[in-house]
Amino acid sequence: RWKAWLVSGGFLLTAGLGLLGTIRYDTDYWQIAVFMLVMGLGIGMMMQNLVLATQNQVAPADLGAASSVVTFFRSLGGAIGVSALGAVLGNRVTQYVKEGLADLGPEGAALGHGGTGGGGIPDLDTLPAPFRTVMEVAYGHGVADVFLFSAPAALVAFLLTLFIKEVALKSRAGNDDVAPAEVAGATESAEATT
Repeated sequence: RWKAWLVSGGFLLTAGLGLLGTIRYDTDYWQIAVFMLVMGLGIGMMMQNLVLATQNQVAPADLGAASSVVTFFRSLGGAIGVSALGAVLGNRVTQYVKEGLADLGPEGAALGHGGTGGGGIPDLDTLPAPFRTVMEVAYGHGVADVFLFSAPAALVAFLLTLFIKEVALKSRAGNDDVAPAEVAGATESAEATT
């Protein structure tokens, strides 16, 4: 029985991403650790079991091809996800910085980009307290938004796992083509000839 692991993993992954979408810059570390544990359990339950389910469905001669296809699409999805979510993070952080500086009033808004001048990543240790808080809030909320935007993709994956047909795992290796009775018979006849 392996489908229960996939379904449980999909649920935990979706829940973990949703929970991580609620974090803020001042969220307690223990809460973030619990949310990460939930997400990590979900990923762990899904990743390898999907490979196992794929390998279970193909002929022994196609095991390498099936495994490489799963790995290829996992890598492709990861690359697309990192690109898209990196763009989301950059956009959201910029928006949160602008909002935070506007909240500081005209003097804060005139400094732009937390006082860096060129829009680079500021050194938080050198920023005055109000600007440091603006940057911490912007990145804290931006990272949470990345998790929140990832949750629907995990939900789709969870729903798709519900439709995967569970096929019992094979109980013998692909090279075990000969039935045990035939092996026993061949051994007896070889002993009789010697």
